Amino acid sequence: MSRLDLLQFLTGISNPELVYNPQVQQLLKKGEIVSLGGMELNYEKMLMLHPDFVFTSGDWDGGDRLKMKLESLQIKSVLNLDYMEQDPLARAEWLKFVAVFFDREYEADSIFKSIEASYLSLEDRMTKVVHRPTVICNMPFKEI
Repeated sequence: MSRLDLLQFLTGISNPELVYNPQVQQLLKKGEIVSLGGMELNYEKMLMLHPDFVFTSGDWDGGDRLKMKLESLQIKSVLNLDYMEQDPLARAEWLKFVAVFFDREYEADSIFKSIEASYLSLEDRMTKVVHRPTVICNMPFKEI
């Protein structure tokens, strides 16, 4: 949403401590974006925001429990699974998915083409790298 200049439409977010985007963090500090909790969402706060829809990831319960709860509150939900993409370009392409909801497809396509060109250029440069260190990167989850 940041790349598409859509943060003014983002009114609430769960797990804000997991969000890296400095603009989002600043809007959280100002109270322009509301923290809705983490694993246990604050549905009262969510209702007070009067969302047109909620992007969900369905990662903690398969999405069914959350979807049913949102339906009972008459809040539309949209499943966004960008985080599951293993390929960086496939993940970046979800930008186009988000853009559809805001009539920003043209901008999203242009931004994606720029990301793709940059990525492919870096990928080409990496073919010439001789030493390739092994790196493990993730976040702690359920004591693993």
